[in-house]
Amino acid sequence: MRPTLVLVASLLACALLGALAAFAWLPLQLFVAACAVFVLIAALDALRLRALSTPAVTRELPPIVAVGIERPVSLRLQHLGSHSL
Repeated sequence: MRPTLVLVASLLACALLGALAAFAWLPLQLFVAACAVFVLIAALDALRLRALSTPAVTRELPPIVAVGIERPVSLRLQHLGSHSL
């Protein structure tokens, strides 16, 4: 799973506001509100990721494989969803 750019940006903004609140340059209530917004964004991002379909994986190798002998194996991923991964 890969987080969206909005989630990463909001995490960085929350961390910056936390640093400002730690030095008392920002009211603590504003930092708590920013953290609440971050939790909301993270929950929406998790719901969006959960709605994506799982890609199908196909393994291709010879029908008979000897034990102890290395053989090339190819994997094919196919995404059937409408959104890009």
